[in-house]
Amino acid sequence: MFEENYAEARSLKNNWTSLASTVGCIYVQVTDKELVVRPHKFIGWLINASDLDLKQHIDRSRITKVEKKGKAFPCYHEVSITHLDDAGEAHELLVGVRHEKEFLEALGQKMRNG
Repeated sequence: MFEENYAEARSLKNNWTSLASTVGCIYVQVTDKELVVRPHKFIGWLINASDLDLKQHIDRSRITKVEKKGKAFPCYHEVSITHLDDAGEAHELLVGVRHEKEFLEALGQKMRNG
């Protein structure tokens, strides 16, 4: 299991959602069954009202690709997560975490140099 309280994330659902900056506003959790990405309550109302597509419970079996992207901000490592929705359509979510190695291990990915 993995948990990080002050992460960042961007949904690449459309141009609007990909522009949003949520540094320090996102809670990320990886369990045996799912990846949870959601805003903190103090800012969640604004993120949800802005329709930024950042309240997600993704079944791990629907994750098709996990890719390291590099540093997003001085203390965040950005990881791209591609997953399928109920209709089989692919969506990409960028998640910035401080503990990249632990995050990737929780998702079942091996750390690769590069």
